[in-house]
Amino acid sequence: MDNEAKGTDFLKFMENDFDIEKIIGLFSEDGPIAGKKDSYKRRSEQIKLAENICGALYNQEYLLAEAGTGIGKTYAYLVPAVFWALYSEEKVVISTKTKALQKQITAVDIPELQKMLGWNFKWAQVTGRENYLCMHKYNLIKNGRKNLNKEQIKMIEAILNWAETTGTGDRQELHLPGQLMKEWGVVGAHRKNCLKDNCRFREQCFYVKMLKKMYDASVIVVNHALLMSDIAVDYALLPEYHYLIVDEAHNLEKEAFDKLCCRFSRYDTEETLKNLCGENAASAGLLKAIEGYYPSLKTEIADINNLSGAFREYNEKLFAELGSLVDFRGALNGVKILSPAQASEECGELTVTHQQWQDMINLIIEKTEKLCRKIEGDYEEGDLALIASVLREISDCAFKNIAEDNYNENYIQWLEYEYGKVTAYCSSPINIGGTLSERLYTNLDSLIMVSATLTVADEFGFMVRKLGLERFEKESRLRTVMEKSPFPYDENASLITLYDSYGANQPEFQKQLETVLMNIITVMGGRTLVLFTSRVHMLQTARQIKALVSEKDLRILVQNEDGAFAALIEQFSNSSNTVLFGLETFWEGIDLRGEILTCLIIVKLPFRSPGDPYANANDRYCRQRGIDGFRAFTLPDAALHFKQGAGRLIRSEEDKGILIVLDGRFDKSWYGAYFKKSIPIQRHIKIKSENLIDILNREIKEKFLNV
Repeated sequence: MDNEAKGTDFLKFMENDFDIEKIIGLFSEDGPIAGKKDSYKRRSEQIKLAENICGALYNQEYLLAEAGTGIGKTYAYLVPAVFWALYSEEKVVISTKTKALQKQITAVDIPELQKMLGWNFKWAQVTGRENYLCMHKYNLIKNGRKNLNKEQIKMIEAILNWAETTGTGDRQELHLPGQLMKEWGVVGAHRKNCLKDNCRFREQCFYVKMLKKMYDASVIVVNHALLMSDIAVDYALLPEYHYLIVDEAHNLEKEAFDKLCCRFSRYDTEETLKNLCGENAASAGLLKAIEGYYPSLKTEIADINNLSGAFREYNEKLFAELGSLVDFRGALNGVKILSPAQASEECGELTVTHQQWQDMINLIIEKTEKLCRKIEGDYEEGDLALIASVLREISDCAFKNIAEDNYNENYIQWLEYEYGKVTAYCSSPINIGGTLSERLYTNLDSLIMVSATLTVADEFGFMVRKLGLERFEKESRLRTVMEKSPFPYDENASLITLYDSYGANQPEFQKQLETVLMNIITVMGGRTLVLFTSRVHMLQTARQIKALVSEKDLRILVQNEDGAFAALIEQFSNSSNTVLFGLETFWEGIDLRGEILTCLIIVKLPFRSPGDPYANANDRYCRQRGIDGFRAFTLPDAALHFKQGAGRLIRSEEDKGILIVLDGRFDKSWYGAYFKKSIPIQRHIKIKSENLIDILNREIKEKFLNV
């Protein structure tokens, strides 16, 4: 980057030195941030955090920083990131868990910062390829070379004007009903059907344009999913970088477990064959279209069609034998963890069937590639080559899971199933933190990880182990910083528990839960969020509660039953007589300020199910190391999740409200204190359930809500 690109104002300010005191001075009461941002409040916690981040960048250190709610952590890392990128002439990558935060940074925070500082710098927001309009797919449809169903036709009609005028091709510009957006895949770009350099529309490609902007940028804002995808494809997505800031860092390891998983999918296999041959001989697949243009290739095409028909039978047999490894009785949908014995020694016939399956798919790939060479230069050549490539990926993934990782004690394997039939065979490393250490951290000069929830009981040890940072801690390269929230929790918030409540694992719990919830809802009259850990349990409770409140002027909104996430948040925010029942997505990332949310109820302590592959993998890793999985992973993981959920209540200095925990284990178990110590709300009222209504009236209506 030359001096002109940096800007003379920047050079004058920095005086060719990375002056941390000058940078921190921007946060002063008479600085440019305070002068141009009306809502800005100078906070010592924010300044200390920014100073530590500047030091970590300059000294090439790793920093793990907990920043409590309200500190202003985004500016605390964004300002140092911009200055360091321009000073060092190195790219700084910022990664967030949610696209919402990614958009907030790029659409609001960075433009604001540019205005405050008075000079420009180049930045880019990078999202996954699937978010962009594929011009190849779009032109195939325009030219009538792709058959569409009725819903797909409706979607195309709805986006026609946008597709012809958009400057970015980003689906986020569209505001279409969810039903139409379900069909986005028919025009959306995707790794598995991207022609790359062979695409005749490469110069018009919106994804390529975004990549060019990214390579010119000093600051690149991505999400965790894309960051992990870059690792999965051997760093082919992002440009080379050595400075990484991870916001919402508590989610990174789980995201890595999900995204670095090898997934052999029945659906993907069937869908790829469908794209090639159609569902049957009469339907329109790619081969049928090619035959229309190349009648002389009818014999070769028929050969592939016949092979594909036979292969479908082998595919059915292979997944049926995978299903025989476990007992699906008692559950229609879900996952089943494979024990090491099930994944290896008991495969028996599976090995033989898998070899036959591999022989057949390799023959289809060979003949498809041969056909590809005969139609070289035509529209369909790229699509045909791509299908062959996808089939090869599927073949490799099946081989990895069935023939390689099933004997590897460092991998966990599981089956996904629907209606008692296996839909996918998956594997992932049990030490995902170690994978992050080897494949991500070692390439970095500086790593900064920030979140409102990185400590459990004020200790960083759990996250250091979970994120794979132990080696850097031993090398004295890792520093930890904790800046607590400036909000007045002692005055504005209370925690209520019922010391006669049952534990969530006791049979009497459900009946008591329904009675207590009704009492709370009746007193509060709305403005209440109820967090569940199980969809089945939430729906069961919702049915009972809805019946009980039918004659009252109250609304119960239930996640997935009464609307999508965004619609539920909007309805809840605009109605004071509404109670919202939510699952995982409502435990973090929502920001309901003021009187919108005044009562938060946590039904159960959020322990993960032992049948969850992520939890099982961590437990196996702990046992391999000879340590107690419950104390080393299950408990601190649940406490961290609990801390996230409790953090939904107080989102500003003026917010007031009450947290009610209904799981009796919070007060009665030896580990309950662990959860209590992990949250900032320390004003704790223990009462009998029969006194709940009186306490609610006193504590909430009089003291907290002033009504």
